[in-house]
Amino acid sequence: PALDSGSVQLNPLQMSEVQKHNIAADCWVAVHGYVMDITGYLDRHSGGRQSLVTLCGKDGTASFDSVSHPTSYITMMVQKRFATMKGCVGSCTTNGATVTSGSGIGTSPELTGPKATVPARECRADEPTPPAVTVTNAELQSHSTATDCWMVLGCGVYDISSYKHSGGNIVHSWCGKDGTTSFVGKHPWSYLQVMLGMSATLIGKYSGTPIGSSVGRQNPISLAEIGRHNTPKDCWSCIHGTVYELHFYLPDHDAGSAVIEPMCGEDATAYFAMAHSMEALGGLPKKGSCDNRAEQAFTEQNILDGAALVSYIILPMFFNEVILAATSPAAQDRLLRRPMAKPFKSKCLGNFLNSYVEMPLGVFFMVVWFLIVTAVLSVFWSIHYNEYYLPDFVLAGWVGRMTVYMISMATYLGTRRWSLAWVFYKISYEKTLKAHYVIGNVASIFMLVHGGMYMASFGPRNLPEHQVTTAYLLLGCILVVFPFTINNFRVHYYFVFKVTHFIAPAITILGTLHILSLHVDGELGRGFWVALVWIASASLFWLGDFIYSRYDVLLRPTVVIGTPRLLPADGGPAHICVKLRKLRATLFPGAWMSVGCREAFSPLSHPFTAIVRKCGGLDREYAEVEFIFKVNEGRTWTQRLSNAIAKLSPKQPMKFFMTGPYGGGLGSLDPMKVIIFVVGGVGVTPAASLAPYLVKRGKDVYVIWSCRSASLIQHVAVEYFSNACHSYFDRQPDHRHIHYSGKGSEGHVFPPFVKTGRPDVAGVLQKAAKSAMSQDIFDLGVFVCGPNALVESTLMAADEFNADKTNAHIHVHAESFQM
Repeated sequence: PALDSGSVQLNPLQMSEVQKHNIAADCWVAVHGYVMDITGYLDRHSGGRQSLVTLCGKDGTASFDSVSHPTSYITMMVQKRFATMKGCVGSCTTNGATVTSGSGIGTSPELTGPKATVPARECRADEPTPPAVTVTNAELQSHSTATDCWMVLGCGVYDISSYKHSGGNIVHSWCGKDGTTSFVGKHPWSYLQVMLGMSATLIGKYSGTPIGSSVGRQNPISLAEIGRHNTPKDCWSCIHGTVYELHFYLPDHDAGSAVIEPMCGEDATAYFAMAHSMEALGGLPKKGSCDNRAEQAFTEQNILDGAALVSYIILPMFFNEVILAATSPAAQDRLLRRPMAKPFKSKCLGNFLNSYVEMPLGVFFMVVWFLIVTAVLSVFWSIHYNEYYLPDFVLAGWVGRMTVYMISMATYLGTRRWSLAWVFYKISYEKTLKAHYVIGNVASIFMLVHGGMYMASFGPRNLPEHQVTTAYLLLGCILVVFPFTINNFRVHYYFVFKVTHFIAPAITILGTLHILSLHVDGELGRGFWVALVWIASASLFWLGDFIYSRYDVLLRPTVVIGTPRLLPADGGPAHICVKLRKLRATLFPGAWMSVGCREAFSPLSHPFTAIVRKCGGLDREYAEVEFIFKVNEGRTWTQRLSNAIAKLSPKQPMKFFMTGPYGGGLGSLDPMKVIIFVVGGVGVTPAASLAPYLVKRGKDVYVIWSCRSASLIQHVAVEYFSNACHSYFDRQPDHRHIHYSGKGSEGHVFPPFVKTGRPDVAGVLQKAAKSAMSQDIFDLGVFVCGPNALVESTLMAADEFNADKTNAHIHVHAESFQM
């Protein structure tokens, strides 16, 4: 191409040299033999950045010609300062001659280089006209000190040795260099004329090869100095160890200047790395170096994530083992297994708080430990984000990190089949649910704060595009799930709670995808590695539980035995009895099972204690259970089930689903040789399931059952506390205390061993303890399940007995419910 006049010979280059500059941050391209540095032009290219990045370090002639660029475009790119001429390869010719297409490839290493010249810059109309003197690179570089300082600005070379710059001596960093890019980021072109009136001198027209915009400053710039350049018009930022001028780029940023402005005057490495790779910095003017703290920040993040793993999971497991090994069963009973407080009798207040106050002390201590660890980690994360991140990002950032732990812990404790507490802490699923409620609510609040702070800081339009989808989906899920986890809503709208809770696994999965969306060019930042392990493992817990329960329901079908029975409300509430058989299942006495019914429009319920009639296993084709449900009047699934049974037709059998087991059994009472069941109403199911099994194991078994429903006593007493126990209680009648406590006993036919009134629980405990001590047995287990009054009276009787240290010790496992 015909290049404009100039007197400097181009540097002879070979393609091997061009190929070294093959990344976006250092991009040279050979076009028709001319080698240009187009690093600063990539983001301004009308055809997009990527089409040029693929040509870095290569001969781009064919691509250049394919879009019909005239050869004069090369001259224009240099004159307009879009590109820097670095030299020439191949048979580059002198002014006006034609160059063969693609001559940058396959050149001979013996070529000495061309005789062509560098184009002179065209002066803008608003620039001062320089004298008819041409300044070469060599001459420019010879004036590179503060007392003898020449600088290229636009098309001219200026002597600024006597010029008093308002920004101080920083201007001297451009002595002997091309400072055009830095100048146009701060000043209009007309300011050149102002400089001439302030002791600057226009020496002549620049005709050398422009020098890159980076500053050869070796000493790192302090954060204090960077902090002074904190406005949109004077914006410096430390990114990956280099200080960049960003003010000229603010108007061109795809997401708007508001996203860039928080970076001004700050170390924005961590903020920048969330959405950009290093290549995005190519072409930005540099002011010097700064401390590279990104790697230090990422290391601290992984250390904090690891500390959370130890604090939330490892240490509670360790404490559990230490307590079990170092304390007596009596101490464990007092410290871990007693309910935290008496339940509230008020229906509204009870529905809201009883699931919390009834939690065992062991679970309460777990929740307190969780909250303490949460508070401590929150402090450390807030300090970390305050140190390494931008002010607008601090609160949203550390709350987001804590949200990862909250979601994960709620999931670990809330899954049924593989609950963390059941597997490692030996706490039953139903008891662990109390902790799951607390942690789940905390997780919901943290997630809402995290999303809300991001919206408040950056606005919905400025969120990174690849994170927007998962962010909005997460927000939608939590707004659907959270309200119905509040106890009053959960109790009154249980069906809605179950349906909305099916979305809960999606929260962990979306959380995993949300963290993965924080990648840069497909690579997740090192600071998120352990956080990804947290949330991804929680997703696996949920998915495993979800897949297992669906497999158990669909591929291990449930068969109804006989016809479901509706026991009338004769003296007490009505009850439903249904016997189910599950193929290829293995259960154990006292197992908790989830059950659902198609006709009652009921999804799988929270686990109920099933009366396990046959355990199944490898040597049996099926397991068989019976469920007994109390009918709660109103808009409940048990009422719908009752209505469906009342309308039942033999030609339309009911369809039930069942999955489990999800815990159950005697738990901590299993080692005891004497087991006393104190149960009320439908709470008889654990006793009916476990008593026959314990009798076969040779344990001394007592049953104290008080029930207001005559039909329920008639249905259960003989079958489970006589026939199933092979006349054990007939031989030892003082071990069986079954009492009808309903209104009026006339007209009801009971087995001869059923009494009326309320049983003397304290008296039975005294007799059982004396009998045990006569056999040198000093630890008795009491399994109490029933209404609050029954639980309270049993606990009081046990405490009175245990007050005498010469007696045996009564250990109580309590499960209360409202009747």
